[in-house]
Amino acid sequence: MEILLKAIEEDQNTYNFIRLFGKDNLNPPIMEELKAIYYKIRTVGISFKEVKSKTLATIDNIRVDLGGI
Repeated sequence: MEILLKAIEEDQNTYNFIRLFGKDNLNPPIMEELKAIYYKIRTVGISFKEVKSKTLATIDNIRVDLGGI
């Protein structure tokens, strides 16, 4: 918890990520969700850099057919 709070204070990206949850504080459900994400990533055995790369590649490949909306 202390590491996450320090990251929020020092890193704008971490702060923005936490703000995506729409909460002003890190109540237990949010912390549990963050820990679950962390453990899933670590269980698979890939680095966070790889997760970032794969996530951004997936986002870059999303195509929306505006005509179908």
